[in-house]
Amino acid sequence: MIRLLGSVALVVLVLFLTACNPQSPLRPSGDDSQEVDIDITITANPVGDRGGSGITNQAPRLTAPGDQQNTAGDAVVLSLTVIDPDGDRVTWLAGGLPRTLTIDDTGIISGMISPSSAADSPFASIVAVSDGQLSDSITFTWVVDP
Repeated sequence: MIRLLGSVALVVLVLFLTACNPQSPLRPSGDDSQEVDIDITITANPVGDRGGSGITNQAPRLTAPGDQQNTAGDAVVLSLTVIDPDGDRVTWLAGGLPRTLTIDDTGIISGMISPSSAADSPFASIVAVSDGQLSDSITFTWVVDP
C-alpha cells in the first residue's frame, strides 16, 4: 500500500511470521490469499522541538589561545582548537589580526608579521566559528614589537 503524505511517499511492507501461531487468520494455505488492511500512524517532530526526540544542535566551543606577542619579521603558525559536540563542520572567521596574518578553514592562523604591524600594535583580535546555526567566539590581544 502506498500513501502520499505531502510530498513524501510512504511504502510499508509488512511481513507476518505465523509459524508460532498456526491458527492465525493471516496464514494462507495453497492458492488462497487474503487482503488485510493495516493502519499505521507515524508522528514526526522537528529536530529540537520540545515535544520531539530531544535531539538539539549544540554550539561549537572555541578554546582561547591567550594573548599573543611577536616581533616584526616573525613567522607565525597558531593552531586554534574548536570542539563541536555534534561533530558539525565549522566555518572560521577572524578579525583584528596583524594585517599580514590569515586564518584558514582548519583554524590555523599563519603568516609573516610585517614590520608595519608594530606601529598599529596592540591588536584586539577576535576569532569566531559557526556550525551554520550556532557559533562561538573568543577575543585576545596580539602585541607586535618592532
